[in-house]
Amino acid sequence: MQRISYSQPDLRRILREFISSDESSASVVDGVRYILNDIRLRGDAAVSDHLARIDKVQIAPAKFRVPGQVLQAAAEALSEETTAAIIAAKANIRAFHEKGLPKSWSGTNMHGAGVGERFYPLDRVGLYIPGGNAPLVSTILMTAIPAKIAGVPSIAAFTPPGRDGRVNPGLLAACHFCGLDEVYCVGGPMAIAAMAYGT
Repeated sequence: MQRISYSQPDLRRILREFISSDESSASVVDGVRYILNDIRLRGDAAVSDHLARIDKVQIAPAKFRVPGQVLQAAAEALSEETTAAIIAAKANIRAFHEKGLPKSWSGTNMHGAGVGERFYPLDRVGLYIPGGNAPLVSTILMTAIPAKIAGVPSIAAFTPPGRDGRVNPGLLAACHFCGLDEVYCVGGPMAIAAMAYGT
């Protein structure tokens, strides 16, 4: 691994050379482009195929969505200490974001014309929650809570499954505590494509 220091006098040149010499980045872009195009054309069947090829997990499209009772069971199985920590974090994050919520306003200018700003939420958002070796409960809290505060009516969360085809129970519990009921066990570019193309 090449180490690059911010204090190097020729940092810009080193970064340009590093980026332009990285042949793997082109293959990654090509690989992701192939996945996106395939999912755009074939929908959830392609999502399933790429999960099998990349994540080595067999999940049929009908099983992508995590049932609500599984989310609830994951929350009920947490220790009291972990549950308390998630609830406390949720309250802190909510309090922080509520203070920054923009407010609509209207009035008239000096010529009598109506002026103002109107804030309203998106109709639907997709959240990508990293899983795998480092399941990040914090990502659920830091994305779902602001969306809920903004009033987004439809929120879908995507997180990668483990080799057993299941999502980390801590992530599922956090989804439950955030009031998410649309959770999919799909990760990587497959999840991004499924969200973007609405498969």
